[in-house]
Amino acid sequence: MIERAWWIVKQKEAVERMKELKGKYECMRRAMEELERSDERLFRGAKIGKEEREGKVTVFPRTLRVPTETPPVKKWDGGAIDVRDK
Repeated sequence: MIERAWWIVKQKEAVERMKELKGKYECMRRAMEELERSDERLFRGAKIGKEEREGKVTVFPRTLRVPTETPPVKKWDGGAIDVRDK
C-alpha cells in the first residue's frame, strides 16, 4: 500500500516535471524564432554547433561571472610566504 502510494506520488512529480520542461521548451522555441526574425547574426551565434565547440564563433560566454560591486567573501590565497616575517 505504501509502495503504491509512493509510486503514485513519484508519477505525479514526473508528469509535472514533464509539463514544466515542455513549457520551457516552447518558450525557448518562440524566443529562437523571434531572434531569427530580428537578428540573423545573433541567431546563428545562439545555436550550439560544431563552430562553437571549435571556438570559431564568438558568442557571450555562458559561464562568465557577473561583475559585482563588492569583493568576494573568500579571498584568494596564492600560498606565498611573506619573507619579511622571518
